[in-house]
Amino acid sequence: MPVRLNAWWVALASIAWSVAAPDRVAAEGGGFYVGGGLGPAAHAQGWPTQIRLEEEIGYYVEGKPEGFFVGFAPSQSFLGNQWVLTFAPRFGYMLSLYRGESVTFQLGPTGTIPGVAIQGCYGPPACGVGAYFHFSVSLMARVLFADEHVGVYVRPAEVEFAFGRLTAIRYVLEAGVSYHF
Repeated sequence: MPVRLNAWWVALASIAWSVAAPDRVAAEGGGFYVGGGLGPAAHAQGWPTQIRLEEEIGYYVEGKPEGFFVGFAPSQSFLGNQWVLTFAPRFGYMLSLYRGESVTFQLGPTGTIPGVAIQGCYGPPACGVGAYFHFSVSLMARVLFADEHVGVYVRPAEVEFAFGRLTAIRYVLEAGVSYHF
């Protein structure tokens, strides 16, 4: 019986090799990181479509910018006369798909575990301030360079949820930069 080599088997073998093979370049970056991003938060239910800023500080458990991480990721979104602030812990796992001499490509799930969100308005008409429980789920792709100290990332698939006086759901598309030390 002849063995056929198709593109799916080649891709699967490539991913398995990148995970199992020893690293050619040891990560120079440390476990701590800081970062920030920007992008739209699109209305699905409850909260409006807004511009969203996010800051983050955290730590990679393995001491290098891959594997399991935990952090704190406050965000601010605003547009029109409304604003939303969130304060939530972020967690995730980054898997190195390719590690070269000067660049590393990574992919992984991430999200925020239950935190707090506050929503309100600027000026008249006054809408009052509401507090919510907040969490999100997402997928992140990242490129590391400069001896794995600098990362450029995109989270193309993030959905955030808030529960309180009303239920809010938004799709967030964010791109940003991180520094690992």
